[in-house]
Amino acid sequence: MTANRQRREQFHRASRGNMTREQAMLRRKKERMVILKRRRRRLITAMLAVVAAIALFVYYLLGGFEKKATETTLTVKDDGSIVFEEIEAWDNESTKGQIADFAKETINEYNDSKDAKGRIKYKGCEVKNGLVYLKTIYDDAETYADFTGLDLFCGTVQEASAEGYDFNCSFVSVENGKKKDNAEMSDITKASDASVVITDQAMAVSLPQDADYISDESTGIENARLVRISDNVRTYIIYGK
Repeated sequence: MTANRQRREQFHRASRGNMTREQAMLRRKKERMVILKRRRRRLITAMLAVVAAIALFVYYLLGGFEKKATETTLTVKDDGSIVFEEIEAWDNESTKGQIADFAKETINEYNDSKDAKGRIKYKGCEVKNGLVYLKTIYDDAETYADFTGLDLFCGTVQEASAEGYDFNCSFVSVENGKKKDNAEMSDITKASDASVVITDQAMAVSLPQDADYISDESTGIENARLVRISDNVRTYIIYGK
């Protein structure tokens, strides 16, 4: 028996009992109001769920779920852009707002002076537990090097050689995210079309592909795509051979 038919039967039974027709109709009206309220609550709940899903999706697109670095990390992206997350001990009385304002002002001055608006982007700042975290994005390695005054090259091995980098250091191969055997210079020259990151900063370097060779001095492998540099020495990281 359908729900509508059940309601009709109940209505007729009520009309034949002690209730008048008006009383039965009033009772039926109340029952319908209860049903409508339930449906309305379900509809509102469904709408809120949709709004929450959309908000989470937008948050994801804006990078809300990106994992924040826990140490100073330079990330090389596939498109050549550089994400720099700097973390330093901070005992200064400057507030998060003051640090953020200074970073934004410095970045804006650079972008305006270079007539290259947007080549550097401020992405966030945090001051917590005696540490300051600052995230910036650079269009390319050249912009990063120019702005910071620090050595950074991203390109092919062949292009680096043409720029004057001599690769005159001890290299080791990288396999399964670990340092392996010593690499010969012939191995490096054969990888002339491979990509290379060259820096002189003590920091972690995150790669878009697995590392193949790295200079041995002051380097460690966290995983196949994360190299940790422990001292401010010139470091070569070759990948994508």
